[in-house]
Amino acid sequence: MDCNLSNEPMDVDMSFNSTNAMEISYNEDKSLIKQENHQPTVHSPKAPKYKKLIVDLHSRQIKSKRYNNLLYALGMMVLSISILVYHFKVNVSCNDNIDTEMLRISLLQRIHGQETAISKIIKTLDSKERIKVLIMFGSTGVGKTLAGTILLRDQQASNIYHYTMPTFADAITSDILLGLTWCKSSYLVVDDLKNNDILKIKTILTILINKSDYLDRNLTIILIYNCIPDDIKFPFQCLSSFESQLRQNLSDINVSKHYVEFNQLDHNILKKCIEYEMGQEIDPNIFEKISKNFDVKQDGCKGVHQKIKYLNNRMRV
Repeated sequence: MDCNLSNEPMDVDMSFNSTNAMEISYNEDKSLIKQENHQPTVHSPKAPKYKKLIVDLHSRQIKSKRYNNLLYALGMMVLSISILVYHFKVNVSCNDNIDTEMLRISLLQRIHGQETAISKIIKTLDSKERIKVLIMFGSTGVGKTLAGTILLRDQQASNIYHYTMPTFADAITSDILLGLTWCKSSYLVVDDLKNNDILKIKTILTILINKSDYLDRNLTIILIYNCIPDDIKFPFQCLSSFESQLRQNLSDINVSKHYVEFNQLDHNILKKCIEYEMGQEIDPNIFEKISKNFDVKQDGCKGVHQKIKYLNNRMRV
């Protein structure tokens, strides 16, 4: 096979014009030539879509946690209220209407020589006044505290509260406030008061009265005052001005007030107290001997139970 390949050398133009043209071509002003920017293009990576999804999910989790915490708090509140309501249903017995006839009989059986005072007490409790204050006052041992004790014992109700001074000055507890809310009627007995103690308890009484009035509840406050004479030789002296002082001290409590005085006792009443304690009538001569152990003007019938028990034990020995 013939191949038309020539072994002759290629013709190369080495003339001046040829080389000059090449020089012109390669020596051209570079400022006229558009320079390309050969810096590598940096592409900012786009934030991945899953990052936004994570942020949204985290935000939803926070909102869900707050919502669950709110539901938990509300649930605990409802549970606490339910327990409180159950506690009151089980433990609180509201006696909105005192059996004053039964109370009158009990008072007459146990308290001697105070028929007028007992009649006033029953009349006050029977009155239709929604909020009232019953003030009982008298000297030691005449039956004031016993009257309050009989009221508590006979009625067997949780809405009758009994306090003594000075503890009542700090006794505005949740029990009283909740009792006023729960029961239609409430009774508050404060014993062992002295004339000037009203300054210590007036704020508490005002709070209870205002709360009862706001809630349209019935409230009977029974204040039991001890009239302690300055001179034992004149036991009636304290009673002469005591009631007027009480009225003045209680004047700014703007509710109905009823004052009941318990009379000073004498030997005839002391005899009845001793006979009740012994469960039998006693001969006047025997009473004369027994009565030497008592000071009826100073103590009334107070301490009869303890002294009769002591004398009986001595007689047995």
